[in-house]
Amino acid sequence: MPTRSTPKAHPDLIDQICAAVKEMTAERQSRTYAGQWIMVSEIAARLGVEDVAVVQSAIREAAQRFRLKTEATLFTASP
Repeated sequence: MPTRSTPKAHPDLIDQICAAVKEMTAERQSRTYAGQWIMVSEIAARLGVEDVAVVQSAIREAAQRFRLKTEATLFTASP
């Protein structure tokens, strides 16, 4: 149940995000950090999307659909 009035992400965008995360993880040089922290801005840049909020919304939706695993603190502001 969405708490904000953001439109649902297009399924193609979710597919593109999942593919980008997979590619970005595979390209990492260190196996220790291969599965750790990929920034939303990096995904947006990789896909050529200027509005990071659109990517954030799609990531939330992908996590709700169990397409991506996210941290519990995803998208919270840091002090």
